[in-house]
Amino acid sequence: MELMDTFSCFVGPINKLEMASSKTYFDNKTRQEVFVFYENEPSSVACNFHGSGPPPVMHIIRGELDITPLFERAQRVEVVGELGLQYSMYHIDFQSSDLKMERTHDGQKLYCVAQVPTFTELSLTKTAVIKVLCKLIFLHFTEQR
Repeated sequence: MELMDTFSCFVGPINKLEMASSKTYFDNKTRQEVFVFYENEPSSVACNFHGSGPPPVMHIIRGELDITPLFERAQRVEVVGELGLQYSMYHIDFQSSDLKMERTHDGQKLYCVAQVPTFTELSLTKTAVIKVLCKLIFLHFTEQR
């Protein structure tokens, strides 16, 4: 009988996926999270993943456009468990403090997607509706004599 080295790999769950914005509210009527932007003004948006490996492929999508390159990515790995039963916990953060929306983006959806490679059934998506408010400009007229 020949002994063989074996290697087993398991796919862990996506424990938590969160998306947040600097200006947000929950619309009770539509039951949706709403991210509020002022037209062409910078806002902060973040998408955060916490879960065991393998790490997911992540995307931030506005409507049908992948805007992931507009975000800074940070990742850290934490080894958890006893010797021999250890696994990796991944913390992946996408952050933008300068995300700008235009009036044409009003009503579109913003998606934060985390998908474990080769396991499409293990994907998770967070969604928010984009609300773009017009910038108010106050003009003050003085009478000339």
